[in-house]
Amino acid sequence: MRILISIATFGVKNQQYLNKVIDEYKSFKKYETDIIVHGTDPLNRDDIRFISHENPRNTVFFHRSDFVKNQNNYDYFIFTEDDILIKEETIDLCVNRENKIPINHVIGFLRFENTPENNRYLIDLWTDIPGYSYIRERNININQDIYFSVTNPHQSCYVLSQQKLKYAIENSNYEVNGAEFSADILETASSGIFTDWYMGIGVLKKIIPMSKNDIENCLIEHLPGNHCNAPGINANTPPEVFRNCISNIDQLLSNLDLK
Repeated sequence: MRILISIATFGVKNQQYLNKVIDEYKSFKKYETDIIVHGTDPLNRDDIRFISHENPRNTVFFHRSDFVKNQNNYDYFIFTEDDILIKEETIDLCVNRENKIPINHVIGFLRFENTPENNRYLIDLWTDIPGYSYIRERNININQDIYFSVTNPHQSCYVLSQQKLKYAIENSNYEVNGAEFSADILETASSGIFTDWYMGIGVLKKIIPMSKNDIENCLIEHLPGNHCNAPGINANTPPEVFRNCISNIDQLLSNLDLK
């Protein structure tokens, strides 16, 4: 099974994470991976294709042209930012569920960060907003499998089968060049394909299998860990404050009655 992976990077500050991400994909045993990196500062490796961009507004939308051009050449397509670690077990889950869910649904992931106490915090699932629930729907029954969806579908990446990519291309303005998006909403490059994202093409519904083992395989690591650990997001939101605003994995499982 062949996978085309397109990674967006900008500058050099994340190259340590980018190299780790590439190494992870290169370690896959069951999949043949081809990797394209769109960036501003070339990466010194000969096992990828690096496409350099001079003074781009952003690099996160270039992957869509890669995928449109190659839609008949690969079984799966992964877009990711340069600091998101996706394990092979996560791809296995997507592949195993592909023919069990509708064409307009896609298996989604949950970003996490580790803390020194080995607590995994789910950095997109907010708990401290009055009247807000980070779970949008629970007990979604699809072909006798149960799923849930989250209110904030952001995950800095996505994985699509060839069939789902073609569905997105045919049913949306998929091949956008990103020029209309400002730098503060770059999340739309990945999460804009989801129906529950507030802007973008909104063509696929992100769902997560509602079982403890499957949720474990839907966890993807935000490698910098800078939300939940020093230095924090910014001076106004130090790590300890941020950790108190979001769910950890144990709280999520308890919320779903899976603990």
